[in-house]
Amino acid sequence: MIGALKRAARAIYYLRRPEALPAIAALASAHALREAVMADHPGLVLEASVHLIGYAPERLLGGSARVATGSILSFGDETGGFGSIEIGEGSWIGQYNNLRTSARRTHQDRIQVSDLPVLHAHRSQSRSRTELPDHGSAP
Repeated sequence: MIGALKRAARAIYYLRRPEALPAIAALASAHALREAVMADHPGLVLEASVHLIGYAPERLLGGSARVATGSILSFGDETGGFGSIEIGEGSWIGQYNNLRTSARRTHQDRIQVSDLPVLHAHRSQSRSRTELPDHGSAP
């Protein structure tokens, strides 16, 4: 109870500073967008600092997956056009990933993308998918 009162007092202290209000409004807007995306896509978890650019419900395809903190999902813009990102069932996109598309980008079922890669799909690609070579069976 005391901790909650201290947090409330600290929040009121910062709210009295006019330069903090635009940043607070931007955080609230980003939070509302993440909540709306998760409501549109049941089973999808977007951690707190996932940034969405050019989102529309039809541009994000997929089922239950987790996108970790600091990741960017960019669906395009007015200049380069818009595309979709499909994240397969049971996938995990690690921290600070940057997925950008203006074409269709597919991440197959149960994929795990580690920290810090940048994946791009350009207009010239109709479908982008990483295939692992078949080296036969192990001895």
